[in-house]
Amino acid sequence: MDWMHILSIAFRVVLVILLVGLVIFVHELGHFLAARRLGLVVDTFSLGFGPALWKRKINGVEYRISIIPLGGYVAIPQLDPAGMEKIQGNNKPEDEKKDAEPPRELPPIAPWKRIVVSIAGPLGNVLLSLVLAWWIYLSPQAGTGAASTQIGLVETNSPAWFAGLRPGQVIERVNGERVSTWYDFMIECHLAGDPAQGVALHVNDNGAIRDLRVPLATKTNAGIRLGAIDGLLPKVLCHVEDVVSNSAAATGGVKGGDIFLALNGRPIAGAQEFVGDMAANGTNSVRVDLMRGIAKKSLVLMPQMDPAAGKALLGVHVSDAFLDVPPWMQYSKPWRQISSDASQVFRLLRALIFPQHKGEAGRAANSVGGMPTIVVVLWGAIQSGLLSCLGLLRMIGINLAIINLLPIPVLDGGHVLVAVIEGITRRKPNPRVLAVVTNFFAVLIIGLMLLLIVRDPVIRPLTDRFWARHVAASAAAATNAPPEGTPP
Repeated sequence: MDWMHILSIAFRVVLVILLVGLVIFVHELGHFLAARRLGLVVDTFSLGFGPALWKRKINGVEYRISIIPLGGYVAIPQLDPAGMEKIQGNNKPEDEKKDAEPPRELPPIAPWKRIVVSIAGPLGNVLLSLVLAWWIYLSPQAGTGAASTQIGLVETNSPAWFAGLRPGQVIERVNGERVSTWYDFMIECHLAGDPAQGVALHVNDNGAIRDLRVPLATKTNAGIRLGAIDGLLPKVLCHVEDVVSNSAAATGGVKGGDIFLALNGRPIAGAQEFVGDMAANGTNSVRVDLMRGIAKKSLVLMPQMDPAAGKALLGVHVSDAFLDVPPWMQYSKPWRQISSDASQVFRLLRALIFPQHKGEAGRAANSVGGMPTIVVVLWGAIQSGLLSCLGLLRMIGINLAIINLLPIPVLDGGHVLVAVIEGITRRKPNPRVLAVVTNFFAVLIIGLMLLLIVRDPVIRPLTDRFWARHVAASAAAATNAPPEGTPP
C-alpha cells in the first residue's frame, strides 16, 4: 500500500467524521441561536463530545472543542436540566464537580419559548438540507433520476414470468401500497410482502388491470435480508457508450454517456430496439430526445450512408442500461428531494409503530442501521462523487429532524409536548414525575443506540459469527465433558 493510497483513505476518514459532525452541529447550532435570541441561559456549546481539548468562557457560555468530533451539543438548563446530558455525555469530571457552583434558581421560561428553542434544532437540519437540495438542483451533472415501475425485462422460467409479469407492464400497487418508482417497489416488496405467501401486485398491462401474486425470494444486501422478486428488472434504457469521430451523431451534438429516450417521438426501450428503428429509418433525418445528466435535449440528426456496412448509420455505440441511482439521488427539484427523504422516514416509522402487514414491524426493525451503517454508506457516497455525498447528507439531515420531533421525552419533540401541555393546563408538570419519565426514556434511548450498533447490518455478521463460534465451543465442551457425578 503506497503513501498516496494511505493519504486518500485518511482524507476520506476525516471527511466522513466532518460530514457526520456537520449534520449534528447544525442541529445544535439551531438550539443555541434560538436560546440566545430568546434570553435562555446557555451553559455550554461544544464541538464534539467527551473531554475538552480546548475551552473558553465568553459572556457566560463555555465554548468547547471536545475530543470526539462527531457532532456537538448545547447545554440549556432551562430547557433540559439533565436529560440530554445522559445521552450527550455532558458529565463533568470529578474535579469540576467538586468546584461546581451551588444549584441556581433560574427564572421560568414561557412555554412558547421552549417550543421555539426545541424546534430550532430540527429546523437547522431542514435549512441545511434545503441548501444541499438546491446545490444538487443547480449542478448540471448531478445524475439524478428515478426509475419508473415499468417492467423492462422478465427472465423466462423465473417465478415472475410464471406469475404473469411481462415487459412493458407498469406496477401500480404492492400489497395495496401505491408505488411510483422502482425503489418504492423494492421497499414495499420487503416491508409489505410476506415471504411465505408472496406479494400481491396491482399491474397495468397496456390499460388492462391485472392482480397477480408473485413469490418472494430472500436476498442479502449489506448484511440485511431483503424480500425481492427474482427475474425482474426495471425499464431498459438505451445508453450511448461512445460516439464515432466525424459521424452524424458527433456533428449533431451527441456525447458519450447520453441516454436516448425517444426516436421521432417514439419512446426507445433498450439498445436493440434503437438499432432496429434506425435500420428501418434509412437515410431520413431523425429527431432524437435524450437525457444528459439531469438535462433533457432534442437533436435533429442526419444518418450517413456507410458503404462498407451497406446501411445508414448515426455513428454511436449503444448498450442496454438501467437507471440505477441511490435513493437520495432520485429527484432533481429541491422540494421533490426533501419530500422523498421525508416520505422514506415516515414509511419506516409507520412500519415500526403501526404495521399493517404480517411481519412488517420485524422486517423494518431488521433493516434499521445505526452509526456504522451511516459511516459505511457515507464512505461509499464520497467515493461516488461530491453530489452523491451531498444528497446523502441531505437525507440524513431530514431523518435527524423528523426523528428528533417525535413526542418522546429527552428528544426535541418531547420538550415540545411538555411545553404544549403546560401551556394548555397552565400548570407545570410535577418535577419528580417528569424527572422519572425523562430518566426512563434517556436510559431506553441509550439502550436502543447500543442495540442498533450491535445489530447494525455492518456489525451484525461479526457478532453472528462470534456467537456461532461461542455456541459451537460450548456444545463441544458439553460433548467432551465427563458424565455428571464422575470424579475429576
